[in-house]
Amino acid sequence: MSSCQKLQAHVRAPLLADSPLLTYQVTDRVVLAGQPEPDDWARLARQGVALVINVRSDPQRAAAQAQSAAAAGLAYVHLNVPAYELETEHVAAFEQALQQADAGTIVVHCRTASRVALLWLLRRMLHDGWSQTAAEAELAAAGYQDDDMEVFRFCTEDFLERAEMPETP
Repeated sequence: MSSCQKLQAHVRAPLLADSPLLTYQVTDRVVLAGQPEPDDWARLARQGVALVINVRSDPQRAAAQAQSAAAAGLAYVHLNVPAYELETEHVAAFEQALQQADAGTIVVHCRTASRVALLWLLRRMLHDGWSQTAAEAELAAAGYQDDDMEVFRFCTEDFLERAEMPETP
């Protein structure tokens, strides 16, 4: 098991007070989350969520979730993203998916909210021009812990090396 795979997510402030769904609100509109349970889809819709982006690499589960999201009136996008060792194509597809919601909250989920955090960090760096330090600070402010940040740093360095991109402070 790689260092990236050992990441343990921590909850700070759930979006849904009546649900055990693990959430991290990173912006006014974007919430990173762990795996929603069947009862969470209707709750997400009631909370004003417009779009759910699933980045788990499980097509069978994604098909069932697409049906649950549709039944709750939610837009749903599935991106088959590996747990770690992300590529620039994954970040670009994620950026395109984010653009599909004109208004409302966007929930981006994986199993434990770690893959989505790494994807968000890389998106901030590649698409928004943020430094790695600023992107990490945003995740920390949302509730990710120091141990999480250490793993994100390792995975980001790995990404930058494989993508042959310069590291940023």
